[in-house]
Amino acid sequence: MRTFPRAVFTGVAVTGTIYVLVALVSSLLVDYRVLQGSSGPLLEVVRAGGLDFPPKLFALIALFAVTDSALINSMMASRLCYGMANERILPAP
Repeated sequence: MRTFPRAVFTGVAVTGTIYVLVALVSSLLVDYRVLQGSSGPLLEVVRAGGLDFPPKLFALIALFAVTDSALINSMMASRLCYGMANERILPAP
């Protein structure tokens, strides 16, 4: 059980670093007004980086990422309810 907090903090630190780097690179490559008015700001950054990425493939990857996040959230919610029922905070059924 001692490794769980370390793993959580490491995951949050890595994820936070990636988010900050994406935001920094995005703001350096593309003007913020373009990003603000775009319906696909990350695709604008990819285009500014010189990659010719197909928008439909990019949308498919984004859809997969959102679906994966929803699956992880539903698994987390079930585990949370189970733990709360185990502690008698929620009804057992």
